[in-house]
Amino acid sequence: MIDTRAIRNRILDLALHGQLTKQNLVEGTGETLFNQIQKEKNQLIVKGEIKKSQAYSKSNAQKAPYKLPNSWKWVRLGEVLNEVIVPQRDKPKVFDGDIPWCRIEDADGDYMSYSHSGQNVSQEVIDRMNLRVFPKGTVLFACSGASIGRILITTTELCTNQTFNGLVCNRGLYNWYLLYFLRNSISRLKRLGGGSAMAYVSQKKIGEMMIPLPPLAEQKRIVEKVNSLFSILDTIDELQARYAADREVLKSKLIDAAIRGKLTKQLPEDGTAEELYQQIQEEKKKLIKEKKIRPDKTLSSTTGRKMPFEVPSNWMWCRLGEITSKIGAGNTPKGGKKSGIYKNSGVPFIREMNVYNDGLRYDGIVYISQELADQRIGSSVYAKDILLNITGDSIGRCSLVNDNFTLGNVNQHVLIIRLINQNIRKYIHLCICSPMVQNIINSKATGDKAGFSATKAKNIYVPLPPIAEQKRIVERLDSFIDILSKEK
Repeated sequence: MIDTRAIRNRILDLALHGQLTKQNLVEGTGETLFNQIQKEKNQLIVKGEIKKSQAYSKSNAQKAPYKLPNSWKWVRLGEVLNEVIVPQRDKPKVFDGDIPWCRIEDADGDYMSYSHSGQNVSQEVIDRMNLRVFPKGTVLFACSGASIGRILITTTELCTNQTFNGLVCNRGLYNWYLLYFLRNSISRLKRLGGGSAMAYVSQKKIGEMMIPLPPLAEQKRIVEKVNSLFSILDTIDELQARYAADREVLKSKLIDAAIRGKLTKQLPEDGTAEELYQQIQEEKKKLIKEKKIRPDKTLSSTTGRKMPFEVPSNWMWCRLGEITSKIGAGNTPKGGKKSGIYKNSGVPFIREMNVYNDGLRYDGIVYISQELADQRIGSSVYAKDILLNITGDSIGRCSLVNDNFTLGNVNQHVLIIRLINQNIRKYIHLCICSPMVQNIINSKATGDKAGFSATKAKNIYVPLPPIAEQKRIVERLDSFIDILSKEK
């Protein structure tokens, strides 16, 4: 089984080291942000809106837990909070108001919003008992007993008992960034509490914690990245409950979820797949008019066709041949290996043994002369093409050709797929590698040495999202695979 809890911890660790996001100098620095926070806090203190916080030990770069990106800064948590709210320890005597009185039992996932028991206190009780109200967006930190380590965010104003302290963020500290920092520090927080049944993490101990401070814009990008990766892990958790502990099976199920629109949100600002499809058709008509490609008469009728599954409303189904300028196999030069036609250098001659889902592999690659390559234009491979094995045991393996590739050639066992809009090639490669398309290829392969034709490839239906969502789908899967590789 994939240990998603360990991967989540690894994601948070990488995020808080600045390794999930690029540093952008335009966004400023942690030092500048820290000074802005201090200025704003002083203004709030003068206005009487917050109390002056206690003095904290100065951050010492030499004692920093680890090295940060140059634009980040180590600070004490108390220095970048507006306040730490410590609840009144006595329980209110009257529950007849409209402000929720919450306990640890009322925690709901990442949030705290209301009392399940219906215990609400009035403003009169709050004033009489000198209770503190946590503002909306406060990060609640369970600071005592066995509950230490529960970290939540309030979605409304509320009060709690002494189980929680409330960390009220300054505008320069994003509350979700703080939440993820604290969740990544749970073992340390428990040590601060002493580890006993009566453990308690004091306001001072919380304030003394060192936290890495990136620019505010990067804090938000970090949270967005973490949320994106966590949503994939949520999907994996669901799949692992249903499938065996096989990474390849899980990966294929994850790809299947991606091409069904289950890993991404559909956003109105993305437009529709129909708009993208029409743009591609206009470009295709232009290429035909310029006689750069020929009209394709091998596409089957769509009348009465039942699609494999339902797609989101702004997606559409289309045939692979409708969005490509070329789908065709190469051929092997006469005489093959025995003729001495293969060289030690020249134009790479790509065979099925070189085509893998994660890219071209050059072990055992052979070459042909430039002169021969010039005679084989129909078998030429260029940067950004997609190559698909269509015969034998490796049928269905599919490679993206790198952007910096110059020129190659293929034999008859490899199909060249060239998209009209090459910006969608990574998503289309994903579709071809999906269980849906792989099942089509394997079920329709014919002959003693199973073969799949170019005509059949042209008539494969693929689910087409808007291009912006395609990019999000690919980025999410790439990020997850990158995290897995770092985990190893």
